[in-house]
Amino acid sequence: MEIKDRKISVLQRKIENLEDLLKEKDNQVDMARARLSAMQAHHSSSEGALTSLEEAIGDKEKQMAQLREQRDRAEQEKQEERELHEREIADYKIKLRGLESEVEKLNTRLERAVNERERLEIKLEASQSELGKSKAELEKATCEMGRSNADWEATKQRIARLELENERLKHDLERSQVY
Repeated sequence: MEIKDRKISVLQRKIENLEDLLKEKDNQVDMARARLSAMQAHHSSSEGALTSLEEAIGDKEKQMAQLREQRDRAEQEKQEERELHEREIADYKIKLRGLESEVEKLNTRLERAVNERERLEIKLEASQSELGKSKAELEKATCEMGRSNADWEATKQRIARLELENERLKHDLERSQVY
């Protein structure tokens, strides 16, 4: 960007120099015309001097035309450079807007991902807490079940003893009724 600005600056200085040169040549032409007029007014100049002055004026006018052409070309180059810079700046602005939009989309996605992660962490914590409670309940139920199984076995043995006792007592009753 600085290189292009320097080029424009250099072209601007060339244009200014050419304009100064053109003004100087205009002054010289004016002075030559004034001299020509003075010479014609005094009729003291010779035909050769008049011709050389006319040639000098013609040369000066050619030089002025060339300087004008150089100035016009320099201005055109400067204008083209400026237009090129403006197009490049417009392209960069478009790219910048696109990148800013992309960054905004990525920030939105990141924000959603962070929120989702936080939600999942909370859910995981609750799930782990629930799992701990369930494990405690399972352990308690397992202990109770072990006790129940032991009670069940004891109850089954007691029932078996009672049934045997009952049978024995029935047998004794039957024997006592027989006598």
